[in-house]
Amino acid sequence: MALVLALVLASPEEDEARELLARVEATTPPVAADPCTAHDERGRAFAVCFDPWRGLELGGGAAAGTDGWTGAFEVGARFRGERESRSKADSTWFDLHRFGAFSLRGVDGLPAWRLTAWTGAFRRHVAEGVLLVPTTPPVRLPFPLDIALAGEVLTWERRLAEGNDYALEPVRLAVLLDPLRASSSRFHLGLGVLASYRLRQVSGVVVHDVTPLTAATLFVNVESEEGRWALRASGTAGWTFGPGQAGGAFRARGEVDGARVLVAVNDQPVAVFVHTGAAWADAGARASSEVTVTAGLRLQLWSAR
Repeated sequence: MALVLALVLASPEEDEARELLARVEATTPPVAADPCTAHDERGRAFAVCFDPWRGLELGGGAAAGTDGWTGAFEVGARFRGERESRSKADSTWFDLHRFGAFSLRGVDGLPAWRLTAWTGAFRRHVAEGVLLVPTTPPVRLPFPLDIALAGEVLTWERRLAEGNDYALEPVRLAVLLDPLRASSSRFHLGLGVLASYRLRQVSGVVVHDVTPLTAATLFVNVESEEGRWALRASGTAGWTFGPGQAGGAFRARGEVDGARVLVAVNDQPVAVFVHTGAAWADAGARASSEVTVTAGLRLQLWSAR
């Protein structure tokens, strides 16, 4: 473009120069505007799109449970990944991660906290899923499901109202099938089975809980295109085996988290969130039952896109 202008300005024929310049401008494709960037009256750019699965989260609010109202605080770092599969063409890996998730609230008038080193999900999306039956000759059948893995590593829970008791879960792993088969990680519906191992100290005695793929599990992630609202949900229900539990003990837990961005301060979004958690014989070291609802504000740093 600069070379064309130089030639035009050097030409002695002004009319021909203007015609040539107009012709060049007409054939130059316009630069597409970034839908995630807006400008104020002074021309300064600011972000209007955000990634709910990226950045450092800081949240606080009030929680209501069976023992009344209390304060609540949370912190964690989220990361989203996407890459083409190296082993199969036309397939993509989508992954969602959360590191160092820490939450603090009151239980029976005393602090209770939960810390998880890592939690996340991996989903392999194939453009055309196929199920191969190894007969002679082999038979290929359509397979309208994506396969995913979800899990947690090193979850530690402590409630001062339970004295010195604690719960430590080294690993939790679920194998999921996703009927949505979305071509992005903004939508994920996973249904499958769960395996986990947990240690609980109850009144000084360490109890081993094992769930050998005997629990059903659910994983949901839904986000708007611009990332200004997000809905996440997870749930598990099934039988856990431990000392004195020949037939297993039925336990269930679930949580739903919804968030909507209200404002952005220097491109850092602040969202209002509502988090609901419930447990049946699966809360804390003493495996109690409870329902809690938390509402507040959440700041998510470095999530603008």
